[in-house]
Amino acid sequence: MKKKILVMFGGCNEEYYASCTSMANLLNEFDRTKYDILTLGITLEGDWILTNASSEELIDGKTWLSRDDNKRAIIPPIKGMQSLMLIENDKIEYIKIDAILPFVPGAGGEDGALPGLFQLADIPYVGAGIAASAGSWDKAVTRLYADYCGLKQPCKILYKEMFNKCTAKLDYIKPDFAYPVFVKPASQGSSIGILRVDEDNELMAAVENAFKYDEKVLIEEGIIGKELKVAAIGNGTPELGEICEITVDGGVFNSFEMKYKTHSSVKKIPAEISNDLANEVKRQAIAIFKALECRGWARIDFFLNDKEEIYFNEINTIPSIGKHSIYSKMLEEVGISIPEVLTRLIESAFN
Repeated sequence: MKKKILVMFGGCNEEYYASCTSMANLLNEFDRTKYDILTLGITLEGDWILTNASSEELIDGKTWLSRDDNKRAIIPPIKGMQSLMLIENDKIEYIKIDAILPFVPGAGGEDGALPGLFQLADIPYVGAGIAASAGSWDKAVTRLYADYCGLKQPCKILYKEMFNKCTAKLDYIKPDFAYPVFVKPASQGSSIGILRVDEDNELMAAVENAFKYDEKVLIEEGIIGKELKVAAIGNGTPELGEICEITVDGGVFNSFEMKYKTHSSVKKIPAEISNDLANEVKRQAIAIFKALECRGWARIDFFLNDKEEIYFNEINTIPSIGKHSIYSKMLEEVGISIPEVLTRLIESAFN
């Protein structure tokens, strides 16, 4: 008998459209001989909708919402029920669920909220648990785990309450390392809210912008060199893909626009680094994955400066999957296709 898998996408956050695009690219990649796939979208307004939308209807994040056969749905947090509850007019229907695969990045999904619900509902699910999700989502917390692993990571952490009370604000926020620096909210994904700062008179505006997204802000040293990414899949000690090296023109960074719209950053897979450096990057990736007790999949990001020093950047517990996805391309280089990635992820929920 085929397993019934609930695949979730969307989200009530800034990454909604990116998630819809990813779901559109993945819809036809599942092994339908093994799995009965149900698709549930979370709208920007926070509604949960079970849909039979096609890839073409999902890709713009809007068309799927107009289908007449969409049904409102919730996951009851009742131990032992393990079901999706459909609500249509005055009727309620329950569908038994074997596992959940959540492609819901951002706040309300990647931050540990959904894993908490899945655990209350007693339904197996793919990916990091509550603590691992929250610890990876909040980059200030992630820094504590990275310190424990001995990973290099220069940065300054700001707290909004202290910032608001401070009279000499520039003195308070100015880092003790040289420009350029990157200012980012502690809890966001897809490069949302990040600004590059090259001098003092740009710093205040960048910090105030980042505080729009979170109560904590990181100011990080701009590493001159390469951006390196590692794809991990599995539970325990994960399997890794080939390392990806990313470069962008003009000294800018790999922004949300480049990641999801223009796809204009240059990707080299495998990265043009020595075997010794590649092995060390992979060692560090596994170390932070295991320290946070991640599961299922993750993408771990680093910087490599001109002195070949490795700096940990962040870990993403719900990386994008699809034909433009760096995560997918890194795994394809070691022979793991997108359909195989999806199958491995689903099966990881039961291990």
